[in-house]
Amino acid sequence: MSSLSYRSSYRRHLRHHQPPGATLFVTFRLAGSIPKSVQQSLVRKEQHGGRALAGISGAEKRARQTYAQMKRSFARWDDALDRAEGGASWLGRADVALPVAGTLHSRDGREYDLLVFCIMPNHVHAVFAPLCRDDGSYHSSSAIMHSLKGRTARQANLVLGRRGPF
Repeated sequence: MSSLSYRSSYRRHLRHHQPPGATLFVTFRLAGSIPKSVQQSLVRKEQHGGRALAGISGAEKRARQTYAQMKRSFARWDDALDRAEGGASWLGRADVALPVAGTLHSRDGREYDLLVFCIMPNHVHAVFAPLCRDDGSYHSSSAIMHSLKGRTARQANLVLGRRGPF
């Protein structure tokens, strides 16, 4: 199975969930937008929270606590992005942000139903619902994000006259 194939749940640095038919809130950010030490601290907090959840007996209580943990984790990452005082902020430039918006719109109705998005100087928030493929499976969030991030990075680097991670 490809790492871009649909899976309802998987883990990289953080937990990812894509229940069938779900509407997803995703955030993607510029490389270097959060200092490594802050990233490592955030990942450690996520891991600590995961270990604490594993010790909870009772499915309903564990589900409630998991949801609360996910909200806290999102808030910590989002706060780190909003507070970032350095690192890349190229998305604050219209000539970089507009092609990103265009790429988000270009897949609307083909891979997902795009509900809303917000482009910040160092990250993007988007809400979309992955569409069903002809075989009945859903477009995977990992494949959607891989494609979006790859295309927007190429376009932005061309505008900025640079190479490398975006």
